[in-house]
Formats: sequence, C-alpha cells, structure tokens
Amino acid sequence: MTGTRTLTLVLGLYLSAASTAIGADELAVPLQFGVAPVVPMGLATASNRFQISAELERVKTELPRVSVVGFLFDVRTSHRADWLTALDLCSEKKLKAFVSFGEIQNGNERIYRPTLRYGQWQFSKLGTFVADPECISHPAVYAVYLVDEPWHETKLPVYSGDDLKAMYAALKARAPAGASFKVMLQFSRELWKMVHDRNVPGLYWDRGMADIVQISALELQNSTYQHELLHRNHYWSRSIIHEKTPGIPLWTSVQVFGGRYGPNPGYWFPRERDGYHDLRRMLDDVTSDEYEAQHPLRGIMFQAWDSSSVERRPSQYTLGDRDAGGTPLPQWRAAADALAAIRRWIDERLASIDR
Repeated sequence: MTGTRTLTLVLGLYLSAASTAIGADELAVPLQFGVAPVVPMGLATASNRFQISAELERVKTELPRVSVVGFLFDVRTSHRADWLTALDLCSEKKLKAFVSFGEIQNGNERIYRPTLRYGQWQFSKLGTFVADPECISHPAVYAVYLVDEPWHETKLPVYSGDDLKAMYAALKARAPAGASFKVMLQFSRELWKMVHDRNVPGLYWDRGMADIVQISALELQNSTYQHELLHRNHYWSRSIIHEKTPGIPLWTSVQVFGGRYGPNPGYWFPRERDGYHDLRRMLDDVTSDEYEAQHPLRGIMFQAWDSSSVERRPSQYTLGDRDAGGTPLPQWRAAADALAAIRRWIDERLASIDR
C-alpha cells in the first residue's frame, strides 16, 4: 500500500447485513472512517509538532466527525519523543491513532516487515514502541500495524499463515504486563487470490493473526473504475475472514490518491462524471448488502490524506492536497470535490438512519 494518509470517523452509522449466516449481534455494527498518514513519513517528528497540530485541526475541519488518524513513523530515524508528541497531540484534539512504521525499499516507501533471526521475531522500532509502557498504553493508541500485504509476491519476506500467528504472539509478548492493545493486519487482494483462487499451501487465514483486519483493492487504475476487482476482492476476502473470525473488526480502504484524471496508466484520482462522483460509487459498493452479508464492515480508510513520503507530493494527488504554505495547488479543486463527495455520502447515510 503506497501513498496513504488515514483518518477515522466514529459515526453512529449502522449497516444491516442481509444474510442469516451472520449472527444477530453482527447485523448492526458502527461504521468508522479513516485517512492516513496525517503527514508524510519523515515529518511525523517532535520538531514538527506545530505542523502536525495544524494538520490534525484541518482534518477535523474538513471531516468533522473524525475520531482516528494514522501516523507512519520512519523505522530508521523516529524516536520515542516523536511517537509521544504525535499521540499527545491526538489526545489534545480528542482523536485516536493508528500507529505504523515505514521504511524505504527499492525507492518506495512501505510498512516495515518484521524478520526472523535465530528463531526470534525482530520488530525493530515497532517492538520498541510496544514494549514502552507509556507508548503502548497511551490513551490515543487505537491499534498498531503489524504487516501490510503479507503475501504480496513482490514484497519480501513473504509470510506463511504460521508466520503470521507466530509474529502476532511475539509482538503481544513484547508489551508490558497488563497492557492491552490491538494489532492490525492489512491485505490487498491476497486473501481472495492466494486462498480462494490458488489455494497456495501454507497460506491461510485463522484466529490469532490480528485483532483488526483490513482489505483493499485500489480500484481506480488504468483509466477506469475496476468494479469487478472490488467485487471479487470484497466477496471472497470477506467470506474467508468470516469463516474463521466472525467477530473480528473488518476495515477496507477506499482509494483517494493517484495521478491527474485519466486517460493514463496506473492509479488515478477519483472524479465526478455525469453528475456522480467515483467515491460515491465505491462507498455504495463496499457497503452493499451483498458484501455485508459475507462480513460486515467496521471501518473505511480513505487512502490517502497525504502522500506517504514528501518525494511523492509533486506527482501524486491526495485528499488533503495543498502546498506547504496552504495555497491551493492546481489539484486542490479535485481534493475539495472528493471531500465534498465524502461528506455528502456520510450525511445521507445519517439522514437515512434518522428516518
């Protein structure tokens, strides 16, 4: 997953699942929203507290019902003071945070991947964060990211199902006695492709891998909305998740990053066409009864609020686009339209529930 900025709204939204395969206690679940990172990796530092504070305030202004934001800390250079500064600012703003650690590999930023050495899982600064009682027990911590795309064939190491269970247990064991925290695992299309389509030996989903799971498909690419991609991913991934972990909170990402509007290859920023915004289509689709019947959503992450690295900013549109001085860039209009589409969709959902 690249170029993300994650922010989460806790709304009083409730989605009804249409299938009797889901228990009565799961038929209505609160829907949350998220965007991340608040600032690019490398800028989430104690010395940058004023920009972080201003950005958190801006997020609350643009999406007033937000309750959780995402931070991507540099696994090489970030330190305890950086983490606590970000968390303290979240508390001041009455927000909670998804905490993740990133690194650069082959010129691209990504979520840090733990390694196994001499029979022990090494978590680098993710482990340091979890072991620190003030950090992991901070009231602003919503969850920590364990791995992004664990079975992606181009991201090494690729982890087996047994590896994911062992990593989860090892990370939980790093926490101080009595500390309680949630671990998130993020898949793109791997559950659908590796488990359902290919049935790859050693790759499976089960209890004891995460406390929260997220799926994504990155549906706006190659100049079209890839609805079939979304359909297959949500239908089969949710079904696989529900079979083994029917009570686990499930999140999905909704793509809000990319290049200028098509036609062009690769990812592109959503837009309004024929009076209907791409984001409305995606939000309607991911919350449809067909997929809710497989496993209900707990949250939606708008990916991305800002680019995950400063270097991507000139070439990549994101939800929170503007230049360093606050002046609108040419793409700001697209970001403003996307924010308006999201707000309208949320307001309409709330209005339908009130009725």
